[in-house]
Formats: sequence, structure tokens, C-alpha cells
Amino acid sequence: MKAKDLTDKQQEIFAELFYESPDAPNDGPSPCPWGCPWMFGTSIELYGDTIEEMVAAYIKEYRAEWEAIGAEEEVLRREIEEETQEWISDAENKHG
Repeated sequence: MKAKDLTDKQQEIFAELFYESPDAPNDGPSPCPWGCPWMFGTSIELYGDTIEEMVAAYIKEYRAEWEAIGAEEEVLRREIEEETQEWISDAENKHG
């Protein structure tokens, strides 16, 4: 079943089960949250006979990808934080 073909009620249940799962990533506020694959620009296929099975299969299939993305985002966040601290230090030294 395509994620976009879930009914509104099925989407609600899917998202609730997804974010209750200890294996789901914490994607925070996002315009395209991982727990709502029907919002993606691409068509995500869900596998399973029940919403519970679909959530479990979806997490299993994409978990490694989410972890890789999370690691990349963490590296970028640290780089931005370091650059910001350097900029603040430089500004304080100039106006000190």
C-alpha cells in the first residue's frame, strides 16, 4: 500500500504508533516528519497487513537512513556552533 493512500484515520494511527516506537527517530519539528511518509514528495510503499505491521516494517527499512541523516545533521550543527563561537570571540576581541 502506498503511504499516500492511507485514510486520515489510518494516518493518525500510523503517526501515533511511529512516534511511540522506541526505534523511531526523533525528527523534531519538520515540514516532512519521518512519521508521516504520505507527506513526502516521493511515494513510499508500506508493507504489512495492519498499521502496526506497516509501522514496524517502515522503521526497519528506513532506520539506517535516518541514523545517517541524523549523524550528518549533528556534524553540521557542531560546525555551525563552532563557527558561531569563533565569530563571537573575534567580535569580543575586536571590541573588547
